[in-house]
Amino acid sequence: MFSNLDFTRPWLALLILAIPLGYWLKKRFSGSHAAVIFSDLRLISVQGTWRTRTLFIPTVALALGWICMVIALMGPRLGHEETKITTEGIAISMVLDLSKSMEEEDMPFDGVKISRYEMVKRVFKDFVLGREDGQLSGRSNDLISLVVFGQYVDDLCPLTLDHDFLLDLMENYIDSVQTDIKKTEQEFQKLSPSQQRAFSQRFEQRSPIWQSTAIYEGVAMGADMLHNANQNLDVAKDQAQSQYSIKSKILILLSDGEDTGSTITIDDAIEVAKEFGVKVYSIAIHGQALQQSIAGLLLSQGKKDYNDAPMRSLAKETGGRFFEATDPESLLNIYETIDQLERTEISRQVSMDYAAWHHPWVLASFIFFCLHVLLRETQYRELP
Repeated sequence: MFSNLDFTRPWLALLILAIPLGYWLKKRFSGSHAAVIFSDLRLISVQGTWRTRTLFIPTVALALGWICMVIALMGPRLGHEETKITTEGIAISMVLDLSKSMEEEDMPFDGVKISRYEMVKRVFKDFVLGREDGQLSGRSNDLISLVVFGQYVDDLCPLTLDHDFLLDLMENYIDSVQTDIKKTEQEFQKLSPSQQRAFSQRFEQRSPIWQSTAIYEGVAMGADMLHNANQNLDVAKDQAQSQYSIKSKILILLSDGEDTGSTITIDDAIEVAKEFGVKVYSIAIHGQALQQSIAGLLLSQGKKDYNDAPMRSLAKETGGRFFEATDPESLLNIYETIDQLERTEISRQVSMDYAAWHHPWVLASFIFFCLHVLLRETQYRELP
């Protein structure tokens, strides 16, 4: 309670020195008035009473009354401290390729090969939550959204600070895509050649998300989500409902191939990102696995040659950067670079609101002075 106690006139505390000064003056100038003179006090047997032993009480009450009055004159006040935290976070849109080629198990991890899907899940989790070794500090104060693309684009998760929910959603969705791919492969392998042709036709009509790669549409949707979130935050800030502001907007594009399914051009995607002030960080995953075929799709064999020019252009034209990832370690280093380039700023403003607190001291002073007068006029009254 007293940790924020303050005084407007602390120098008045010097008035407390009047107590010892008054006591000294009284002793110095008051004389002794003996009624009877004895040559030897040992002839008188005097026993102390409760009154004689408590003669100091009226004086103490007077002194306490004076101290309380001085404290009241000093202008005591209690301060209520308020801390306002303002966060300038980074709005991040994770735009993830879920095409069939991401299923390839060509990423070395602890002596085994894992799929590109699995690598993306593991490293992105470290980027969002941080690592115990401190290589990545995490993005706890950043808004993050998730957009996935393939044959079509899906805004899987809007910008959120609930990162556990975001990561669970990403893992469950990727797992469902992997399950769908494996199930389709198994069904196709069990069919005869004539049945496989009929299956291929049905497959084309079903159009699973992993059938193609619509990179440009994914970038456009991710940039649009960042733009809309910024508008919502501006409204909340005007209404004094939020102390969170977006410092910058970035889009992390992660793909292992070229665009094969967008209905817009790369120039359209760049124009949208630039208009909304979104920087694109493009990460190209370069795998070495052989491409497999499903129902006549993805028919290429051997090592795939990637044309990274579009992803490089997306990054360069929007003020971002282009990266290449060949394994989990290189992808982790890429995220570390992005982590250092895009930092969240948190500022704390401490204010103190004071309220006058002299009334209790005035009341205490009045009570002590009344007690002094009452005692002096009754039990401790002195006769001339």
